[in-house]
Amino acid sequence: MFGNTNPDWNYLLMNPTEEQMTGLSDVGYENHRSIKPIKVFHYKPNQTLHIVLSGKGTYQIEDKTFYPQKGDIFYTPANVSLRYFTDSEDPWEYVWFSMTGDNLSKYVYLLSLDKDSPCRNLNDLNKVKDILSNAFRKTSLDPTQKVFHFTSAFMEIIACEGKCITSHTDQKLTYVQTVKDLINKNYASPAFTIDALCSMMHLSHSYVCRIFSNIEDCTVASYMESVRLAHAADLLANTNHNVSRIAAMVGYNDPLHFMKRFKLKYGITALNYRRHKFLESK
Repeated sequence: MFGNTNPDWNYLLMNPTEEQMTGLSDVGYENHRSIKPIKVFHYKPNQTLHIVLSGKGTYQIEDKTFYPQKGDIFYTPANVSLRYFTDSEDPWEYVWFSMTGDNLSKYVYLLSLDKDSPCRNLNDLNKVKDILSNAFRKTSLDPTQKVFHFTSAFMEIIACEGKCITSHTDQKLTYVQTVKDLINKNYASPAFTIDALCSMMHLSHSYVCRIFSNIEDCTVASYMESVRLAHAADLLANTNHNVSRIAAMVGYNDPLHFMKRFKLKYGITALNYRRHKFLESK
């Protein structure tokens, strides 16, 4: 698609001023026919979106494996163990956008991508190709404005492929629902903290906590604890697991801390709660 372009246009590294202004750190085009694949796991310093124009390959992130191919977009988060490499018989051709900063991180979510689901089909590959071709064409005519040509192309792709957000309030409500969904999905893991949640959403800690408390009238921490304790109450009432095991099952490493928080929430010890529920069932 872009194989005949000047090599200078195939890779664009933003200078610090451009990066601060646009949120993009670099943009590039890659044809993997002549590149030796890197098959070792590594960590990337920036988040990157890859738009696969042709070919196919393998993408592994931690313990998950995906097979991005023509018409897919795949996302590589920063500072996560991963590797991706092209198919030897049908090599990739893709354009990538690397990003920094919380503002552009939000676009990853708008594209329905995250660490757990980092790959999906494009809704309209031909339109995305047209957007990219236009950016490369404009760059060939006016290379002094290449930063703005590719920033514009990135925003056009978001407009083409992103979720519909009708208002700023709608956007915040969407983020809050995502917070709830992630908590309900991951509450059982002691490693699931607010920082881990924010990392999954690729938003700052302060931003997530602020919009959540403004809309829900409670903190993210209190909501997370209420979910964990509600599940613990259900386990106390409906299983024979001991308190220490239940504490571990709902994300508490310290059973004593769990028992203190449970009593503060329900006004009764965990064991007395179980006895009370047992008597209620008779």
